[in-house]
Amino acid sequence: SVAGNAFTSQASFHSSGPMTRTRTGSLSMNSDGMRGPRASFMAAPADMGQEEPPSRQQMIRYLAIQYWSRWGLVTAPLSIAVWVVLILLLALAAHTQTSFLMRGALISYVTNITADMSRGVPPDRVYSQALSAGEPDVRCRCACALEQTQALCASDADNRTQGFVTRFPLQTLSLVRNRAHFQGTPDARGRPKRFEDLSTRSDVWFWIQHGLVPDVWKEEPSDTPLGYRDLLNLPDDPNSTAYHGRGVVLRWSQLVGGIRMRQRRLKEDLCTIDKRITDRYSRICHGTEFMVEPFGPGKQSYTEGFMPETRATGAFDVHFDFAYGVTVATEKMQYDLEQHHWLDSSSESLWLQAAFLNAQADPPMLGVLEVRFDFERSGGLRKEVRVQTIPAVPYSSTGEYILMLLWIVLIFLLLVRQLYKVARYFSRSRSMDKPVMCDIWNIGDWATVVFSFGLAINYNLLSNEMSYTAQQAAKLPEAPSLDVATADVVQLYHESWDRVLDQILDINAWGVANRTLLFAYTLLLTFQFLQVFRGQPKLAELARVLLNSGGDLIHFVCIFLVLFLNFAFGGYMIYGIYLHEWSTGTQAINTSLQIMFGLVDLQRMHAVAPNSTILWFCAFVACMTFIMMNLLLAIACDNFSTVKAHGGTKCGVTSQLSYTWKDMRRRGLLKAFCCCFPCRRCRRDSSLPSHGLMLQELLFRCGFNQKERGEFQGSVIRTQYIKNAAEKAAFAAEGDDADELLQARQQNADADLREMGVDEDYIQGLCADTKKYMEDEYDFDEQREAQLREIVSVSYDLMTDMRERLTNCQMYAGSEMSGLARRLEALEVIVHRSLEELVKLADGANISTKGQPAPSMKAKAMMDSTVGSLRSLDVGERSRGMMTGNLASIMKGLKGNGGDEDEYRKKKKTTDLASTQTSQMTVLSSQSPKARHRPGSDDDAPPVGASVSHWHQTHRQVGVSGKRVVRSARDEWASK
Repeated sequence: SVAGNAFTSQASFHSSGPMTRTRTGSLSMNSDGMRGPRASFMAAPADMGQEEPPSRQQMIRYLAIQYWSRWGLVTAPLSIAVWVVLILLLALAAHTQTSFLMRGALISYVTNITADMSRGVPPDRVYSQALSAGEPDVRCRCACALEQTQALCASDADNRTQGFVTRFPLQTLSLVRNRAHFQGTPDARGRPKRFEDLSTRSDVWFWIQHGLVPDVWKEEPSDTPLGYRDLLNLPDDPNSTAYHGRGVVLRWSQLVGGIRMRQRRLKEDLCTIDKRITDRYSRICHGTEFMVEPFGPGKQSYTEGFMPETRATGAFDVHFDFAYGVTVATEKMQYDLEQHHWLDSSSESLWLQAAFLNAQADPPMLGVLEVRFDFERSGGLRKEVRVQTIPAVPYSSTGEYILMLLWIVLIFLLLVRQLYKVARYFSRSRSMDKPVMCDIWNIGDWATVVFSFGLAINYNLLSNEMSYTAQQAAKLPEAPSLDVATADVVQLYHESWDRVLDQILDINAWGVANRTLLFAYTLLLTFQFLQVFRGQPKLAELARVLLNSGGDLIHFVCIFLVLFLNFAFGGYMIYGIYLHEWSTGTQAINTSLQIMFGLVDLQRMHAVAPNSTILWFCAFVACMTFIMMNLLLAIACDNFSTVKAHGGTKCGVTSQLSYTWKDMRRRGLLKAFCCCFPCRRCRRDSSLPSHGLMLQELLFRCGFNQKERGEFQGSVIRTQYIKNAAEKAAFAAEGDDADELLQARQQNADADLREMGVDEDYIQGLCADTKKYMEDEYDFDEQREAQLREIVSVSYDLMTDMRERLTNCQMYAGSEMSGLARRLEALEVIVHRSLEELVKLADGANISTKGQPAPSMKAKAMMDSTVGSLRSLDVGERSRGMMTGNLASIMKGLKGNGGDEDEYRKKKKTTDLASTQTSQMTVLSSQSPKARHRPGSDDDAPPVGASVSHWHQTHRQVGVSGKRVVRSARDEWASK
């Protein structure tokens, strides 16, 4: 047996898979189905030169590759097509580049506007005085002498600017008066202000009145001379900037309707500090609730800007129409708003909003230009320019139509595929699929289908809304004339273009939500790609690493967030007061992320807090960069090693395609392609069943239950996982049928295929490809592990045999020792009876055995000690003495246990023990029994143990057989 095991162990180094131990202790075939050395050694000599067919386990692994290859040919193109069409559709329909360029240009335009006193100065109520008198224009005589007033009139060749009599419109008259006033006022320009220079409410108001409004209304500066076209009210020169009209920004962006200036006001509230302080310093505080009551002139009558809006809580709107001149806008700002303190300490924010249309863009774009000013309670000013754009035409090209229709068709194909899966599941009696509604991959497919249809419907509704808004912008009515228009008519006009502005804002908010949905949709498509990766072994390994790392990543994120947030808010407490990038919690987190990736302004941080910066930066880099990032890398490496150990494979994309192409050629190229579609016509040929059907039948014959067959649907590497699990179960002898199932999986697969009616040529091709696949999948580390497992199996068998032998030996020795103990007990009983008989004989012969009739207490104690010592002797020593007849060791033990015997011998003054014993026997024989047992005898009489020991020493002889014998008392008495 040992020699056979040694041969098996040595020969197993040439096997191609791990060997397993059976219940009987012999080595069987490995779990890959490749025969171990013992099986090949026991084979018939005629079969030694023939190549053995693959096992069921090997055939299952190869058929799984073919099954998942066919599955990938159906699933991957559809998923890739949906993804590619979506990317192309987004690239064409999102118009991101056009929106980005327009946004950058408009923001640059607004931030570069400079405000000074040369523009935006209204006349002294010219319009209100003239309109109240009912005179739309005035008749006056004007003259411009080039020699005297060169700064007022243009020095052109037309003499009409030198002297004329005509009727001026009010706008021209106010323009002339304004410029004359500017020329006669020293230092009228004042200090100019740019957008980045604004810091207070007065700065904001100055920039709007003397910068933004004149620039958008195309007002000429007051320091420029007037031309005859301005004086005579002639049409503008097409080459001049004024030709493009009011409300045109950057030549092509036309602002629609006008500018809406909206402020939100806060209600006054009690201050949270001591009332005595507020009374002393007359401080007025405001709460967080918006004001919804009229203020200023709005308390007496309807006044625009001082009445709250019903469509926006806490909003007070003022409209500036492009249909009217800049003088109307500046007059309204200065005399209607500024004089009545429209913008004061209760103002929480001020937003300037204007809708625009750029018809020259590709495609035409609708958008909203917003200039926001937020007056913070800390006294600061937060300003921002926002530009939001949407296409004015939903489908600007034929390509968008085609891609949208193609995307809808692909979504419909996804739905058909899911319905086919459900129908196939309920139609099969012994399906290897998991329940359709419970599988995570099928749930992801249904989510993709539902989300796709939702996105299609949402995009259609958004497109209709954009078309409707563009039509509403085109249908805006003409602005009413200020000569005859009433307040109600002007208000209706404001509401018309105000409605278009709100619609564009709503569509932009809708578009932002739609972009968020598209981001979620791309994640679902990523899930689709993970599903496709299940059909390729290498990609399945990497996807499995990502999925297995989820649990570790959750715990890693917990530790990472605790450390990172502590460092971020620690920096917020140290630098938040001094540095803008640390001034808020969000900015502190953003700055900490940048530092973790190397973007750090350490000099500014060190200038604020030198010691704290050194400590914070060193601890942050050590913990977050060195430790946590390497820990993340270790998690990835560990999970990759685990997946590689459980389901390692070498089959790449090219190898899989090669095996698939070979199999398709054996089946017939046309039939193979037909198998990839729902028609499955090639299944009518029973000699070429599908790979799924053959795989299902082999799994059933290998003893896999319904649940285990469903696990093969996880991925292509699940066969390797299940193979390793079965191998470990058989190696550890887990379960009563582990070895039987393993042996069933190691049977030849060609016989099963023949029983299924598969074509013989196709069977030979499958067997050859399976062998080639197993050779390509050979793994040295796995082979070494198999050898170690085989050595352990052999060692375990030998140890089991040795354990059984030791158990039998122990049982035999126990039974023998039990018999020997019984014999020794019987011998001890015989000895005691012999001693009793000896005493009786001595009593019958009137020989003293106790020395005195009434022993003393000391003698009794000595007797008890002797008996106890005899019982306390070692069993082995006592047994050897009884069996050999040599009682010297026993007597020696008794002597060692009784110290009174030696003391007695020292006191004994007899020199001849034999003569003394003879004289004692003579004296005792002459006495009566009563005298012999008379009480009160000598207390120094020797104990019984001493007398018996002495008797044995003097009467021990050697018999004929060489054994020591002891003469009985009767024989001794007869000889004497």
